[in-house]
Amino acid sequence: MDNAVKVMLVGVFCVVSAIFIVFADFNGSNKSAASSAGESQGGVDDRNTAEVKAIEDDLAVIYNDLNAVQALLVANTQLEMLVIHGPIEVELNNLQRTAIKRLVVQRENSLVSEKYHAALSALSKGEPRLAGQLLDRAVMTSAPESLEIGQLYREKAALWFVKDEAKSLFASQRSVEIDPENKVGLSLLGYLYYRQGALLKSENIYLTLLDLAEDAPEFQAMAYNILGLVFQSRGQMDQAAKSFKKSLRIYKKLHYSEGMVDLYVNLGNVSKFKKEFDQGLTYFEKALSIETQLERVERLVILYKELALLSRAIGDVHQEKYYSRRGEALEKKQGMHAGMVSAYNSLGNVSETRGDFEQAIEFYERALTISKERNDSEALAMSYANLGQVFKSKGKLDKAASYFEQSLALGKGLGNRHSMASDYGNLGLVHRRRGNLDQAIKSHEKSLALNKSLGDKEGIADNYTNIGNVYHVSGELDKSIVFYEKALSIHQRLENQKGIAKVYSDLGRVAVIQGDLDQALEYFEASLLIEEGLDNQERIAIQFGNIGTVQYTLGNTVEAQILHEKALTIYQALGDKRGLARGNGNLGLVYRTQGDLGQGIWHVKKAIALYEELGDKNGLASNYLNLGLMYHTSGDLDRAKKYYEMALEIFEALGRVEGLASVYGNLGLVYQHRKNMDKAVRLYKKALKLNQKLGRKEGIAIQYGSLGVVAEEQENYPQAISYYQKALALNEELGRKEGIAIQYGNLGNVYQSQGDLGKAKKNWQISLSLFTEIGAELEIKKLKHWMSETRLKSSI
Repeated sequence: MDNAVKVMLVGVFCVVSAIFIVFADFNGSNKSAASSAGESQGGVDDRNTAEVKAIEDDLAVIYNDLNAVQALLVANTQLEMLVIHGPIEVELNNLQRTAIKRLVVQRENSLVSEKYHAALSALSKGEPRLAGQLLDRAVMTSAPESLEIGQLYREKAALWFVKDEAKSLFASQRSVEIDPENKVGLSLLGYLYYRQGALLKSENIYLTLLDLAEDAPEFQAMAYNILGLVFQSRGQMDQAAKSFKKSLRIYKKLHYSEGMVDLYVNLGNVSKFKKEFDQGLTYFEKALSIETQLERVERLVILYKELALLSRAIGDVHQEKYYSRRGEALEKKQGMHAGMVSAYNSLGNVSETRGDFEQAIEFYERALTISKERNDSEALAMSYANLGQVFKSKGKLDKAASYFEQSLALGKGLGNRHSMASDYGNLGLVHRRRGNLDQAIKSHEKSLALNKSLGDKEGIADNYTNIGNVYHVSGELDKSIVFYEKALSIHQRLENQKGIAKVYSDLGRVAVIQGDLDQALEYFEASLLIEEGLDNQERIAIQFGNIGTVQYTLGNTVEAQILHEKALTIYQALGDKRGLARGNGNLGLVYRTQGDLGQGIWHVKKAIALYEELGDKNGLASNYLNLGLMYHTSGDLDRAKKYYEMALEIFEALGRVEGLASVYGNLGLVYQHRKNMDKAVRLYKKALKLNQKLGRKEGIAIQYGSLGVVAEEQENYPQAISYYQKALALNEELGRKEGIAIQYGNLGNVYQSQGDLGKAKKNWQISLSLFTEIGAELEIKKLKHWMSETRLKSSI
């Protein structure tokens, strides 16, 4: 063996030894805890000795293959970069190690060793697909109902964890189906559910684990910790703190320092959320005290950063500077380590998910700075893409586009088709929100072509959905449906419930525009059923809102109000500003129909304030339109016109055909009330044309009604009756009680003008009955006034 190879192997052995220490650490902590507490150590010692011996045996096998060693190093590094819960990281490392050992052993005993060599080589580059296929083959050759199959699926879940959480989740689910009492399998499945946002499922898994782990305190501590994170995600901060404290007590008994750090940080985050900054500072200082002894430099830097922010929050400038300087000094000493990039990106992701965009930007920019210092193009591209995402969420679309384009340029230079596909997709979303619909289609088609070349089925489905959304905005609903159905077909083949639910929701929105409210309800309810199964609270709230909007259109305002309030409750718990904006806008319309204009205006103005904060132009335009409608209803035509024109300007810039149709119709009403009939008719006909293009029956009915009012005022009664009857027929087809009531009221007015008071009263009675049913107080008062005047006239 030449000297170069000897040196390389010695280096590899040193690193593998370091990995061994990391893997053994959590189990070793149990041993030291028992010793320090003076307990009988026989059972614990024996178990730990066996575990350490198993790790040694695995590493001895892995050490014989350089690809296997590299694969283990890569797996370990990738998990470290995710900054996940410590004990989960240990279990994942253990599973990855046993999977890699399995591949080495099977390669030595296989007639097709090149397949195993290729799989290990791919794993050494962070690609688990081939290894997963070989584990699937092992499943097929195992005895049916064998618990070994459960272990194979756990190993597969661990290999996929970093690369594709959906595949990891599927493998974890299979492992628990086969081996339902395996604590490692349950802990991994519960954690994946938590990361996917399926909080109820995660909670149930960890409650089950607590029942099974009476003699396994390390699993009890893990369960209480993740349960705390679940409660925290729901906004149940008191329950979260109780759960974290239970976990902390166990880790203290186990003398498990890494777990104690995690818990002090979690308790600190709860205190930050509750604005209890002094208490938060205390928890983070306790975390720092332990972390200093562990000498994990990257985590120390993060803790100094958090302590500086908390010091700023309590107004202690001196302490803020102290912590900031300590963090910066450590960063320099660390030499801008690559792990810091991933750590800052992970913290940025967490901040972004919580809606704290400014803190997310701060973390992403730190990652960007380190990536530039290291001249690391791949990390640089990721940081640009992350910044693009957060600025897109803030509605700063020019900045978002700039960052995505910089990420794309680097991806092209690296030949990284995955990142290029993602960047083109994100640019497509930005172009759609800017109103550059042709450019949006081009970007999504480039992303689609790349995903097809990669064979990324889920990516292809997302591309089809995004293209469908562009056609939805442009009013080309038939094309939109074609692409949604293509996406749905792929999601169904992949059994991707999240994707299926999303497409059902999109198809429901199209059905609403087309006036097929029964079909819309069917889609929204199917989507809701799936989202409830996934325990995706945000999407559950969206479906409550969608179903509430259909009920509102049908005239069921009480049911609509209940659903929109349910949605708002969830959004408030999640701290979801976009959802709160959407929910307040919807509730405002319900209150307007019920005659409570004060409440209606209050909710719509709240929605506008939130959309302004988010920079969401489409949301702003929709609510300017709604606010104009409120003032129009109150008779304030100047304010109504002002808000309609503000909405019009944005809808024109965005190319939002549906919005344009609504604004033209409402502006027509303003000009009609001001007796400018020619302009009113021109606007009504523009609105009618756009609604016909969209196939939007509700909009067509509204414009027929408006044209009928003009004809009536011009005393062209036959023409007015014709328009009102067309509008009535469409509203009856749609089941729109409010629309039906309006047209019966209008027909009553025409018959009164023609002197046919019997027909007038008959139509008004039907209208009054329907308005009473939906609780439209303003319209009820108006009709009763007309009917009393008619009775007076008929008695003279």
